[in-house]
Parts: sequence; C-alpha cells; structure tokens
Amino acid sequence: YSTGEIMSMRILVPGDFVTGVRRASVYSISDVDPRYQEYYLSDDAICEVLTARVMALFGRCLGLERNMAGSAAFSPEQLSDPAFTQAHGITGSVTDDVLFNVFAKPGDKERGLVTIIDRVGPYDEYAIEWLYGTDGTKKALDALVESHKGKPEYFYASSVKGRVSDPRIAKEALGNDPLANYEASMSHLKYVADNAAKWLDDDTIPQIYKDLFIDWLWLGVNTSAFRLTPYIGGMYAHDVTEGKPKFEPVPEALQKKCLQLVFDTFSDLEWMEKDKTLIQLPGANKDVTRFTNMNLFNMSDVYMRLMQVAMSNVEGGSTYTVEEYLN
Repeated sequence: YSTGEIMSMRILVPGDFVTGVRRASVYSISDVDPRYQEYYLSDDAICEVLTARVMALFGRCLGLERNMAGSAAFSPEQLSDPAFTQAHGITGSVTDDVLFNVFAKPGDKERGLVTIIDRVGPYDEYAIEWLYGTDGTKKALDALVESHKGKPEYFYASSVKGRVSDPRIAKEALGNDPLANYEASMSHLKYVADNAAKWLDDDTIPQIYKDLFIDWLWLGVNTSAFRLTPYIGGMYAHDVTEGKPKFEPVPEALQKKCLQLVFDTFSDLEWMEKDKTLIQLPGANKDVTRFTNMNLFNMSDVYMRLMQVAMSNVEGGSTYTVEEYLN
C-alpha cells in the first residue's frame, strides 16, 4: 500500500449477469441485432457483453480511473461508418459505461459496423503507457501527455468537486452530439414498443419479466431525456490539472434545445401506448401518461438545473439567463 503497487485484484461476475445483459440489450440494440430480441439469449450474444465488461474491469485492475468522457471521443458520423468503427472501435475508453453503438441502424451490422465495444480504446492504451511504459520521470510523462494533447480520443473528464460536472460525462451517452444520441436512443425504444408484445408471446418466459417490461421501457425513455439535462446550465471544464479549472458554458442554443426535448419527450408518449397488449401485461393499465406526468420533474432532473443555470452565468459567462430558463 505504501508504494502504490497493485498487489492483487479480483474480477467477479455476478450470478444474475444474464439478467442485466437481457435488459440492457433489448432496449438498446434489438432492432439492429435480432439475437437480443430473445428472452433466452444465445451464448455468443452473452459472451460479447461479458468480453466488453471484463475489459473495463481489467482496466481498473491495472489502475485506470473510470474515464466517463471516453464515449464522447467520436462523432455520430464516425460511429455510423463501418470502416471507421472497424479501425477505431466505438469509444475512446472501455472504462466508460457505454456498451452498444446506439447509432447503429438495422442492416448496419451486416455492413460491418461495430455495434458493441470489442476492443481497448486509444485512451486506455495511452493511460497504460503513462502508468507502465515510460521511465516515470516528469520529463517523460509530460512529453507523453503533450503528444496526445488536443485529440478528443485521449480526453479525460471527471467531476470537478464542489463546482460543476462536465456534461460530456453524461451516463451511457455515446458520441459527441447529445441531440443525435437522444434521437438514436429513442429510435431503438420506439422499435421495441412496436414489436415487444410478439416477442413476449411465449408461455415459457417468466411472468415477472413480462410484468416489468413496460416499466423498463419507460425508464429507458426517461434515461434518454436524462442524458440531456446536464447540458442545461452545463459547463465544459478545461485545464483541470493546472489549478483552478477554466469553464466554458454550453452554448445557449444547445441548452434551450435540450430543455425543449425533455418536455417534448414526456408530452407525447402515444407511440408507447399504441400496443395495449404490451402496456397491459402487468395488469389493467389504461396508459403510461399519468404516471409519467407524476414523475416527470423528479425523474428528469429538470427542476434541479436552476442552480446550474445561475452558476454558468457567474462562472462561465453564459448568455442563457435564469429568467429565460424559468420561462
């Protein structure tokens, strides 16, 4: 402990690992990869997810901190390009919490697009080199950092304690465009709402899975909107290692668009209610709208952004005022 060396580490796979795979995959990629439409997942489908998760855990075993900005390394255009993803993967770091390529569309997997984390990211290789690949002198380490400076795939972001959280570390947000991520995520969820009832028409599927399906779908919708809220009053943090961070406010137009999309999301859930069989699987249920309205502000975090909007005016010189936000 006194030398900082890692003497031993352990990677544990939970007994209900498949349950988590099933839930994460069906709402994220089932329109692109039909293997994840099934309740009884194939071994190869499970192993792809297991490989991705173990890579992330092994990085932690080597001493890497979780880089929540790794998934913001690439653009939606790059993540939709088979040649690019085959050469670079889908994220700058496997230590981030993304798993599937939400920008994949039906037919993309057949065209060669990488649809899941399948390799160590460039940031991971860089961080491992920093830890183990130099002589450890300040000169060598500074030279390594300088050689990667300004390249998005090597960017690291963490929460700036006591100040703000950089919106680029939004949970499970792939790509450098939050609006495109939202649209892509919602397209997968809408496909699930249109097709899930027929997937669940199987007496061997446990009833508890059917009962909770609409709840998890609703939470997926909420999560898609929740990824937008850090951009409302958000600030990008720069030079966090040089003392006091420099803050750059999220552009006003983007803040307004994110806020509007949150309200738009919960104002129109008819697409989720079209198939009455699906929403009535857990019992009598007229719709999901009232439940959504009751939980909108608590769950979407919108009402908590007032402080951030005010802070971004003071700390970053944002042009998006508190009055505009409240209106």
